[in-house]
Amino acid sequence: MIEREQILLSAVEAAHDMILITDRSGRIRYVNPSFTDCTGYTQDEALGQTPSLLKSGRQDKRFYIHLWSTIAAGKVWHGRLINRRKDGSEYLEEQTITPILDSNSEISAYVAIKRDLSVLESMEEQLLQSAQELGIMRHQLEFLFAHIDDFIYVHDFNGVFSYVSPSVKRITGYEAEHWKTHYSNFLVDSLTNRMAVKSTQLAIATLESQDPFLVELRHKNGQIVTLEVSECIYQHDESPQGIIGIARDVTKRLEMQQRLEQTDRLEALGELAAGIAHEINSPLQYIGDNLRYLDKSFARFTELLEVLHGEFVHNLPTAERERIDGAWKAAKARLKIDKLCAEVPNAIADGLDGVDRVSEIIQSMRFASYPSSGSSALTDVVEAINNAATLTRNEWKYYAELVIDCETNLPPIGCSPGVFSQVLINLIKNAVDAIRSVQQVDSDKGRISVSAGKQCGGVVVLISDSGCGVPRDISKKIFDPFFTTKEVGKGTGQGLYIVHSIVVGKLGGRVDVRSAEGSGTTIELHIPAAMLPNGEHAAV
Repeated sequence: MIEREQILLSAVEAAHDMILITDRSGRIRYVNPSFTDCTGYTQDEALGQTPSLLKSGRQDKRFYIHLWSTIAAGKVWHGRLINRRKDGSEYLEEQTITPILDSNSEISAYVAIKRDLSVLESMEEQLLQSAQELGIMRHQLEFLFAHIDDFIYVHDFNGVFSYVSPSVKRITGYEAEHWKTHYSNFLVDSLTNRMAVKSTQLAIATLESQDPFLVELRHKNGQIVTLEVSECIYQHDESPQGIIGIARDVTKRLEMQQRLEQTDRLEALGELAAGIAHEINSPLQYIGDNLRYLDKSFARFTELLEVLHGEFVHNLPTAERERIDGAWKAAKARLKIDKLCAEVPNAIADGLDGVDRVSEIIQSMRFASYPSSGSSALTDVVEAINNAATLTRNEWKYYAELVIDCETNLPPIGCSPGVFSQVLINLIKNAVDAIRSVQQVDSDKGRISVSAGKQCGGVVVLISDSGCGVPRDISKKIFDPFFTTKEVGKGTGQGLYIVHSIVVGKLGGRVDVRSAEGSGTTIELHIPAAMLPNGEHAAV
C-alpha cells in the first residue's frame, strides 16, 4: 500500500499540470512543483492559504458563488479563469475541481487540476492574427486576380477546374463558373489549339512545366481571341496535384505584329517594284525611241518606193512602161506590199501605245513605292488617285467603268505617296469585288467613281460603287482585322483594316461609310491637309 502511494505521489509530483489539494474549508494542504513553476509561490508560501491567493479580480463574485455551490454539492466543476502570479502577471488557466468524499460520503477535500493556457492562448492569438493576415492576403489576391489583365486558373490532371479568376469574363465574356464547366465549347478547332493540348499533355506526362503556348477561342461576342498561356505543375506535400495556368490576351499584340510584318513586306515589295521600274524604264525608252524612228522611217521608205517607181518608168516607151507597171504590181501583190504599208504603221502605233501604257504603269509603281518613312513626305491627292486607277486597271476594266472627278488645287496630305496609294488601291479593289458579286453574265458593266474635293482643313475623297452594298448588321465590323464576307481564300480581311489604320491612325482623319444592302457603297475619307514647317496646315 505504501509503495502504491509512493508511485501516485511521484506521478503527481512529476505532472506537467498544476495539482492543488485543499481541505473542506478551502485551505491549501498540497501543491505540486508545477504549481510553483507557474505561479511563483513555493509550497511553504501556499500551504494554509486559500486559492484566492491567486485571485486576479477579473472574475466577478457571481463566478465564484457558482463555482463553490457546484463543488459543495459534490459535483465536478470545470472552467477557465484568469489568475495572477506572485510577480503580478496574469495568466489564463483551465481548471477542474473534484470533491473528494470520505467513507460517509461527506466531502473531506477538494482536488484541483490546473493547466496554464498562456502558451495556448498566445498560439491562439497568433493563429487568429495569421488567419486575419491570410484573410487580408486572400482579399488582396482576389482583388488582384479580379483586376489584372490576365486570368488565372487551376485544374487537376483530368482537366477539372477548381478555380478560375473573375478576370476571365473581361477576356472571354463568360463568367468564371460558366467557364469552369464549358470552356471546351469555346475553343476553336485549329492547329494552334491542337498544339496547345499536346503541350498540356506533355506537362502532365513529364510533370514538368512547358514553354508558353497559344490558345484560340471564340469570345462570347463571336470574335476570335488569342491567348498566350503559361502553365506549371503545382504540388502539395511534394505530391503533384494539378496545373496552375495564367492566360493573357495577345490578340492585339499579334495583330500589331502582323501589321508590322505586312508593312515590312509592303516596303520590301515597294523597294523591289521601284528597282524593277527603274531597270525597265531605260530599255523601254530605247524601245519607244526605236519604234518612233521606225514609224517615221517606214513612212519615208514607202514614199521613196513610190517616187523611185514613178521616176523609173516616167521616160520609158508606153509598151515598156506598161510591162514594168504590170511586173511592179505583180511583185507588190506577191509580196503584199500594200498590206504591209497599211499594217506596219498600225503595228508600230500599237507598239507605241503599249510602251506608253507600260510607262504609265512604271510611273505609277514608282509613285506607289515612294519610301514611307519621314514625317515631311507630302502626297498630291489627285496624282495618287490617277496612279491608283492605272495600277488597278486590270482589276476593274472588265467589270466596271471607273470615273474620276477631282477638284483642282487640292492641298497635299501629310504622308508618303506609297502609303496613300495603298489606301486607294484597297478601296478600288473592294469596289470591284462588290460589283462582281452582283454582276450577271453579259450584263452591263458596273460603275466606280472616285472624287476628291476640299473641305475645311483638308480634303475629302469619295469612292463609290454600284455593287452589293453592306448589310447594316455588319457595317460596324468591316474595318475590324480579319473580318471578311468573301469566300474562304478570297480575302484576308486586312484591306479595309489597313485603310482605317492609315487614314485614322497615321493621318488623323476619319472614315465614314454610306451604304444600303443592294444599293452600292460610298467610302468617305476625311483627311486633314499636311502640316507645314510653321505649324500651319497647307492652304485649302
